[in-house]
Amino acid sequence: QVAAITFMVPLGIGIAATVRVGHAVGRGDAVAARLRDRSLELWSATVVSLVNLFDPERVILGGGVARSAPVIVPYVQRAVDKGAWLPGRKVAVVQARYL
Repeated sequence: QVAAITFMVPLGIGIAATVRVGHAVGRGDAVAARLRDRSLELWSATVVSLVNLFDPERVILGGGVARSAPVIVPYVQRAVDKGAWLPGRKVAVVQARYL
């Protein structure tokens, strides 16, 4: 069993663009909301696959995208809770302490 997986999400569009998407979602931009939701789905599916492969005790989300931890961490946690093949135990999804 692996103690932890550190998952650094590469930001091909950059942190500034990610922040702009977040602001656009806050203003009600439907395209930005779809982009955010699709990104969350893909990141979550990746994390669930890594959890099933490595069987860690926790997943640590880091990198620029983790600055949106209040949105990302609960979303990924729900996906892991639902999709991980870990009968009888839970894998914690947490934000990296130092970004």
